[in-house]
Amino acid sequence: MKKEVRYETYRIERDVYTVKLTHLPYGGISYNPIVRVQVMEWHLPPRNLWERITEWWKYNISDSEWDPLLTDSSLDAYCISKCCAETVRRMRIKRGDEEWVR
Repeated sequence: MKKEVRYETYRIERDVYTVKLTHLPYGGISYNPIVRVQVMEWHLPPRNLWERITEWWKYNISDSEWDPLLTDSSLDAYCISKCCAETVRRMRIKRGDEEWVR
């Protein structure tokens, strides 16, 4: 079976993320369908093979899997929570930089 790929854009406060969703029909623990969730810096979806090859190391932030058998949250809520976690991490790094300057 061919993997299906979809791109979604989420905005959390000032940060904008592109989330690459890849449907894996037999990727789960008991060969159930799962979705691979890749949170990336904002970018347009790739238009050719070279852009698809280079997008991982240019834009990738985090990579996880959403398994409907293991979680009660929807796919959209799961993506938002992953983006929120990255925004919180960035805010903490910024706060640390600001407090170091004082």
